[in-house]
Amino acid sequence: MPPDSRGLFMAVVGPDGAGKSTLIRQLVRELECRHPVRRFHWKPGLPHIQHRQPRSPHRHAPRAMLPALAFLIYHTLGFVLGHRRWVAPWCRNGGMVIMDRYYLDLLVDPRRYRMALPRFWLALGNQLVPQPDLILYLDTSPVALVQRKEELSLVEARRQCRAFKKHMAELPNGVVLDNNTAPGHTVRQALGHIREWAS
Repeated sequence: MPPDSRGLFMAVVGPDGAGKSTLIRQLVRELECRHPVRRFHWKPGLPHIQHRQPRSPHRHAPRAMLPALAFLIYHTLGFVLGHRRWVAPWCRNGGMVIMDRYYLDLLVDPRRYRMALPRFWLALGNQLVPQPDLILYLDTSPVALVQRKEELSLVEARRQCRAFKKHMAELPNGVVLDNNTAPGHTVRQALGHIREWAS
């Protein structure tokens, strides 16, 4: 990809233990030789206003209705304004933005964010949030996920894998990466899709 090619806004998604951080580090190394690359966690913005997750999020009780709505509104605005401030200008200048998780994570695993709202509210937020150009889902065996993240039950790991695959099948910009092979193969898959998008 030449330095003057268009920028790219992408997200890497998957359950805990799928290897998102490892893949992103490798992608940054491969891409930054030709593009300025920025990386954010969950939503774009300054590090001190990023949403911090507890170590075992599923063990915490869901928020009550009003606090949950406030949380959703606050972070939905964060996605919108963060994209306007950080992502859009960066990509217009040929840069790349890689998200570690994105709003899709909230749709697949609302318990992680202590959300028990009707799905209508979560879907409405998704309609307002700017969507990435490319979403890479790391398809990892549920057994491997549980081995890496002991706080994740096998039942929950299977549920999340099914939910992510269902969303990927519905997204025109969603790509499923087979992450059950050698790590280098996953990186090559991801780079192939990135180059295909940018060509």
